[in-house]
Amino acid sequence: MRWISRSARQVEFRLALALASLGAPCATALGQAEATEPPPLLRAHSHNDYLRIRPLEDALAAGFFSVEVDLCVQEGELRVAHEHATARAGRTFETLYLSPLASRARSRHGRVYADGPLGFRLLVDLKDPPEATWPLLAPILARYADVLSSWQDGILTERAIRIVLSGNKPTVDVRQERLRYCAIDGGATDEDAALFPLCSEPWTKRFTWNGQGDMPKGELAQLRVLVRKVHGQGRKLRFWRLPAKERVWQTVFDAGVDVLHTDDIRGLRAFLGARRLPKWPEGWSVEDRAGPEAGESAIELARFVRTDPPLRAVAVRIDLASCRHRLKPVVAQTTRREAKCSELAASTDAVALINAGFFTWEDHGLEPRGAFVVDGNVVQSPKTDVASKGGARFAIARAALLLEDASAPSLAWLSCPPAIESIATTRPGAEEQAFPNGAWLAFATPFAHTASAPASTVPLVRRIEIPKNAIGAGPMLLRHGTNVVRASCLGERLFVKDKRHPRTAVGLRGNVVWLLTVDGRQPESVGVTLEELASILRELGATDALTFDGGGSTTLVWKGRVANHPSEGGVERKVPTALGLFRRDV
Repeated sequence: MRWISRSARQVEFRLALALASLGAPCATALGQAEATEPPPLLRAHSHNDYLRIRPLEDALAAGFFSVEVDLCVQEGELRVAHEHATARAGRTFETLYLSPLASRARSRHGRVYADGPLGFRLLVDLKDPPEATWPLLAPILARYADVLSSWQDGILTERAIRIVLSGNKPTVDVRQERLRYCAIDGGATDEDAALFPLCSEPWTKRFTWNGQGDMPKGELAQLRVLVRKVHGQGRKLRFWRLPAKERVWQTVFDAGVDVLHTDDIRGLRAFLGARRLPKWPEGWSVEDRAGPEAGESAIELARFVRTDPPLRAVAVRIDLASCRHRLKPVVAQTTRREAKCSELAASTDAVALINAGFFTWEDHGLEPRGAFVVDGNVVQSPKTDVASKGGARFAIARAALLLEDASAPSLAWLSCPPAIESIATTRPGAEEQAFPNGAWLAFATPFAHTASAPASTVPLVRRIEIPKNAIGAGPMLLRHGTNVVRASCLGERLFVKDKRHPRTAVGLRGNVVWLLTVDGRQPESVGVTLEELASILRELGATDALTFDGGGSTTLVWKGRVANHPSEGGVERKVPTALGLFRRDV
């Protein structure tokens, strides 16, 4: 991409005004609108979006999940402009951005993209001092409370649009708000993830590499350290002044940078639209694909066989951004709530299916042990236990897979009352919070606050009314690329963790998902420990991963046939729940 000078930007901006004033039809930068929305590009950020011929519209047509707008105060209005000289009446924050985004979200059941997640990022760069901007901005945000993400007492309630303030940031004013509808764009030292969920730094401040040749090893190591640090804080990372070159994009993409910042939306869309799947590691061989209608490599089944020690594994890899498929929980519909995975796949027309979370045998049938939700219907709420750590008692938040949108699954540690009740009675001002019956909390660690621990120890949380789809299991294996097996196990049943068994797991990397089974308890395959399972998923390319029920339950069905070899003599164990891959029209 060319660097765009300020004068060139002003020419482009004035051209847009001229076309609009003449009523001339604007040529679309991205071609005619498609009949269906593009899959949202969760890592794509449109810098200087307001300078485009069609502010906001071009970024949405490209599937960008983050846009940036500059605001100046003029004649008592927050007008869209980089400088006061280019600010024009009628081009306000509300008219160009908030109002159209809110209307779009309200028509799509509370989401900017119908198949996308909540929290579309609107990065607002304030050009005037806080004392001039905040008194104008605060009441505007309050008017859009139904579609804006909010924070109360450090707890996030995610909605369609997440406002993040940059530039001349009113940090003091925002911090004092007990109920706020925005967050602050911070730096690497701003560790409060509830107030500074985004870490933004200029690329040229830390790195000299501009895309010529390979990135120097020392700088690449420094980049990876920063990514781990920011992710460990529960935050996302963005670089501005990022050179718009494919080699740079690929490097920061692979390193785990969350937000790719660009003026070149065509180029970045093409880059992210090309299926950039990690290569299958050495020893893995692709055996089958789901079919040409899904894209040449969007859905693949691969096998791994090793002789020392003997090991067999099967994985299905799905690029949800490049195929018209979705993941969804499945629950057995029999009287005793039990069925073989092959039966569940056949009855639901699943392309692929694996057994899901843990369960108990009850007199009336099988019962899931962790959270399980299908299409908003709660089959089981999160299990809540209590543990001691550092002299304080904490509720244990259990790991779960959240399927709140079609293209980007996520992991979280979930808990429910009494954890919610204890927060509501011990944190200052929390008595004013509304925690409806059945509300859940997603935590940044496996431990949730209880009344006996000081309020300052509460980890980052966000409130979930009820997930659309969820599967509780655990322990979590990978989190932002880091092995978290030992932290997630909470000291329980270490013999299960440290011994080799058959295993089932799901791995995530953005829009890419792996469904994995490893056979065990048989001469041909001895199984793996949880640490080894985490290593396999990291080698496959996953940055986040969760183990499902293993042992005799471990089963993967592909196109109606069992693709692995269950440990009980090849005979499937009946289970109550599963995770299936379906065409979106099913």
